Amino acid sequence: MRAEPLYEEPYVVVFAPGHHLERLAEMRLADLAGEACVDRLACEFREAVMAVCGERRIELYASFRSEREAMVLAGLGFAFMPRHSVRSSGLQQRPLVDPAVARTVAVADVRGRQRSPAAKLFVEDLRTFAWT
Repeated sequence: MRAEPLYEEPYVVVFAPGHHLERLAEMRLADLAGEACVDRLACEFREAVMAVCGERRIELYASFRSEREAMVLAGLGFAFMPRHSVRSSGLQQRPLVDPAVARTVAVADVRGRQRSPAAKLFVEDLRTFAWT
């Protein structure tokens, strides 16, 4: 496989409107201690956050486990998500700053195989998009 990094995507903390976390402009893991958390089962950040919580002796209470953010929107807790993965426009989000966590988003294909004209254009377009 050949992988070309496109951008770094930071993780954010998401929660329902009206949640008391709304008052904070950014989140530290310590701010979330004891808060109800929706454990997103498919989250690649899951193991890393648990390790950091263990090191810092921070306990997160997993109120629900889910594949989707619907439980967060229903007000059942917060969740960690990549910024561009937040699909519900009703969710509030704040940057996670301590620890700051990001994932690298890349385009991958078979090494040595020439891309089709459509795939070439698609990858070129991805490279020029301003990921903010």
